[in-house]
Amino acid sequence: MLRVKFRSNVWAGRSAWYDRHVGIVEAAGSNPAPSTKLSKRGFTIGCLYRWKKIFFNKVLNMKVSEAVRTRKSVRSYLDKTVEEDKLLAVLEAGRLAPSASNRQEWRFIVVKDTETKKKLAEAANSQSFVAEAFVVIAACAKTDEHVMSCGQACYPIDVAIALDHMTLAAVELGLGTCWIGAFNEGKVKEILGVPAEIRVVALMPLGYPYDSSVTNKKRLPLNEIVKYEHW
Repeated sequence: MLRVKFRSNVWAGRSAWYDRHVGIVEAAGSNPAPSTKLSKRGFTIGCLYRWKKIFFNKVLNMKVSEAVRTRKSVRSYLDKTVEEDKLLAVLEAGRLAPSASNRQEWRFIVVKDTETKKKLAEAANSQSFVAEAFVVIAACAKTDEHVMSCGQACYPIDVAIALDHMTLAAVELGLGTCWIGAFNEGKVKEILGVPAEIRVVALMPLGYPYDSSVTNKKRLPLNEIVKYEHW
């Protein structure tokens, strides 16, 4: 079950609402009434049903390789609403990501409130473009700090995998994102009401890019980064 927090300034009490209404959609079958209101949050059965179609009926057709090639860090966004079904599709891509021992430690706070986004931009070393995006997703981890036998902690790797899934899904939907690792975690926690035991791993603005052109990526050639059989 997808667990997200919408427009959250406090951590608790939101996922149960979402689980209950997703259950309504699942129970409604293949022909839910699209105009049925679920709550004041603006969700409708029709909206959630369209989101399911994106993933399970393959409405979108971009190849993964094309999404990888065209994904870029977007630092300027249009003043344009991201449709709810597209937002849910991006979040669903994160939910389907793999994780160590299937621990699924990721938790996402979806922030739409203008003033809250401005505060997050300030906490992100005053990167003002963060507040331009329609939403800012705070990627968190509810973790027991488990360390794999290789010596690496699970949660930052697993959250990063989920976010990468989300960035590629965003490209397919015509949206842009940017990884934000430069921020004050304590300030972000205070702004969003995140409990002390939860880690904030990254921030990710999400919206329609001001410039949707494809950029040439400056990457090292394969022969500098790949070794065969041994170092």
